[in-house]
Amino acid sequence: MRRAGFRSRTQINPIYVATLNVQGLATADRLIELQHALHSIKVDIIALTELRWRGIGSLELTDSEYRFYFAGPQDSKGTSGTGFFVSRRFLKQAQVLRFEQICERISVLDVSLGRKTLRLFAAYAPPKTGEDDKDQDAYDQFLTNLAQPLLCDLSGSTLPLQGVYRALLGDFNAKVGCQETNERSMGRHGFGHRNDRGEELVNFCEKHHLRIFNSYFKKRPGRKWTWRSNDHRTKNEIDYFIGPQDYTVIKDVCVVSGFNFHSDHRLLRARLDFHQPRKAHQQCTNRSEQTTAVRQARQTINKDLFRFAIEQLTTDLPSSDSPLEVQYGALVHHLQEAAEISKEIQTSESRLSDSTLQLLDRRRVMKINPTARGTIEYTELCKLVRKKIRIDLHAHRLRLVNEAVQRGASLKKICGETTIGKHRLTQLRQDDGTICTTTKDLQGIIEAFYNALYASTAKVTFQRRPADDLCPPFLIEEVRKALDQMKPGKTPGNDRVTVEMLQLGREKLLPYLTRLFNICLDKKMVPESMPNSSTILIHKKGDPLQLQNYRPISLLSVIYKLLTKVINNRVEGVLDNVQPPEQAGFRRHYSTIDHIYTVNELVERCHEYRIPLFMLFIDFKKAFDSVEFNA
Repeated sequence: MRRAGFRSRTQINPIYVATLNVQGLATADRLIELQHALHSIKVDIIALTELRWRGIGSLELTDSEYRFYFAGPQDSKGTSGTGFFVSRRFLKQAQVLRFEQICERISVLDVSLGRKTLRLFAAYAPPKTGEDDKDQDAYDQFLTNLAQPLLCDLSGSTLPLQGVYRALLGDFNAKVGCQETNERSMGRHGFGHRNDRGEELVNFCEKHHLRIFNSYFKKRPGRKWTWRSNDHRTKNEIDYFIGPQDYTVIKDVCVVSGFNFHSDHRLLRARLDFHQPRKAHQQCTNRSEQTTAVRQARQTINKDLFRFAIEQLTTDLPSSDSPLEVQYGALVHHLQEAAEISKEIQTSESRLSDSTLQLLDRRRVMKINPTARGTIEYTELCKLVRKKIRIDLHAHRLRLVNEAVQRGASLKKICGETTIGKHRLTQLRQDDGTICTTTKDLQGIIEAFYNALYASTAKVTFQRRPADDLCPPFLIEEVRKALDQMKPGKTPGNDRVTVEMLQLGREKLLPYLTRLFNICLDKKMVPESMPNSSTILIHKKGDPLQLQNYRPISLLSVIYKLLTKVINNRVEGVLDNVQPPEQAGFRRHYSTIDHIYTVNELVERCHEYRIPLFMLFIDFKKAFDSVEFNA
């Protein structure tokens, strides 16, 4: 039995939350520079300020361990925005519930930690412009915008927020200095002197029962200041980690001095401990090594080893008398097991050259040990680093395109690999005009929209027609031909079986697949889990807040698609022969060029013979998904 008060060793590693003023992150070279700087730093969530990024959204960054949430102004004349970097490794034990922009200088991120919720505010206070009255009004408005969402639910409710841990992170452009008499918001370990804005910030914290946790942990002066002037002489503490006074989960707050990123601000990091049970995936103790592995390594299949594993595993497949679901489940399990046995790590080539990496190391040394002479050299070195990163990114794109051309791969896929990242859906506009930002509400809106779209509105009576003849069973050659027609490199379905797996093990799998398909044909049914799919939404055009501007893509099982392709090969020729010549759409060997040529020819002839011409163009809403027919 464990003694009372004894902390179990089976606890998760602490959660590291940080903040940084990046002074611009709107270009690819700055994003790459920040991701490279994070390789050797323990950070789960980092609040970013002064992004200079337009719009609101989220990106799954390419070849990165981080997901990027950003919230900026809609036009380029607005103030700089805020956002978050969230580690994908951290998202294995947590879930982002909401990302929302409070105003152009404040954004909020809700993260679920089991029964607890971590609510983080990224704040960027307006800097001083020299006009005292306008500066005062701007700062007062900033604190007003910050107060309501911090102390209440984001929906406006004033009820107590049970299980919600709130924290303010960011650049507050204020110097709070050291603790004064009877101040509970300040600790004994302040830094520097207090200015007028610092007095306002302390009064704000006193009023709302908050603590500036920078001042509660004793650190040497070199680990306290967060901003340095261009002459490297003036050093102030203006970035803070602020939370309610009753918080005991905050174990440390300090500056990371060796963070190799070009900004006159330094990374401020806090350590939070929620005492939750350890997850099975958290067995890696070196986070920097794990981060580098995620970024630079990709899993591939050893072809020879996979074929050998398939030969060994397929000897234990169920017989044809077993239930259909059992046969399909055993096949999927054996394919997954063979893929796990034969997987190997393929190290991808870094987008940064060796010379650029050497310049980054040189800059890191100069940043730690600045000198009067080195100030100019450091500035010029930062410019050179950014230039070299842009050159490396351009060379990386050319290298990928050249490799794609040599192996005959799709250039469209290469474009996806060279982009900054893939966009994620973070908000939608509801019918009443309100903006929905929570994951639960987004799922509800999407489900209601497609349920209404696919609901039956036409009275189509199903009439079963007797078959003229029996459908002959599928042949192995039919399945082989259909498998050869399938293109590799496609995203798998829920069963994680890829086209490459089936093609590599075809000699052993074809008899079993043919038998499985024939059983489906005889029983006129498929395994219950086979047609299950995951749906992703891709933005087509127009307002990204409108759900109808997204195209749904269903990720089906490859085995299920193979079965439908075998059936399609049988009926395709028959269907094409009975189509009239006027029907040019949705048929093989017909393209848009044929329609354009026909329309142009018709217009020319009518104009030549002075014949009136009437044309009707119809854009059917979800034409492929909403047509009902008797089948």
